[in-house]
Amino acid sequence: MEKFMHAIQFAAYKHRFQKRKDPDQTPYINHPIGVAHILSNEAGVNDFDILA
Repeated sequence: MEKFMHAIQFAAYKHRFQKRKDPDQTPYINHPIGVAHILSNEAGVNDFDILA
């Protein structure tokens, strides 16, 4: 879990100025976090190396 959290923090920092092209201009990091959420909750992926 620690490796996963570090990966999210690292990505959030590196992409801190990047916005998505949606109407709300949401931060880029929201997308990979959302994908990790879907993979863990709907696909049953529990390997943090894959989720990160």
